[in-house]
Amino acid sequence: MNPYRQLGKQPWAKGAQGTYDYPDLTRIRAVHQGKTKGCGLAVVLYLQQFDGQDTPDVSDPRDFEALYTRMGLDPEGYNSFAQLLEDVETPRLRYMWFRRSALGRKTRSMPEFNADVGPPERILAFLRNLLDTGHVFAVPFNGHFCVFVGYNQDGFLALGSYGDKGFHEITETLLFADAVPDCLYVKMAETGYDGL
Repeated sequence: MNPYRQLGKQPWAKGAQGTYDYPDLTRIRAVHQGKTKGCGLAVVLYLQQFDGQDTPDVSDPRDFEALYTRMGLDPEGYNSFAQLLEDVETPRLRYMWFRRSALGRKTRSMPEFNADVGPPERILAFLRNLLDTGHVFAVPFNGHFCVFVGYNQDGFLALGSYGDKGFHEITETLLFADAVPDCLYVKMAETGYDGL
């Protein structure tokens, strides 16, 4: 069984041990989801900031919880972009599905993988290419959403959604790519990032 698909196990490490190139984060305000199950909203707010949009300052978990409640979002959180995108407006963010399971409906006539992307090897190449071309992306995996800002040969680097707690490091690439069903992504706006 792919460990990146097993809930309850944490297949990422806090803090970056490897060498990664990543965008200038000085313009990105930390998002702190606190005790809410709001990592879906957290990634949307991060992506909107990378897009140059003005977002509320939710670096304090009380402010995040107030925003989450005011928006009427599901207190139980979200486990897929399909559900999240029904409740949160994301007009400038782009969506791409990789696995049929991301679409909610499963029909036998549909291919397992999106023909525009392909199986895990090509998903991995797609995700790396997003970063190479100046796009940060968010994926749901293992019951959590994260925004990814860099990669190396050993893994990916993600922003945490609990304030200024630093990065999360995914230390596997192919199994990780096999576990993610879809992604949201955005072109970074004037961050001084030239790609990896």
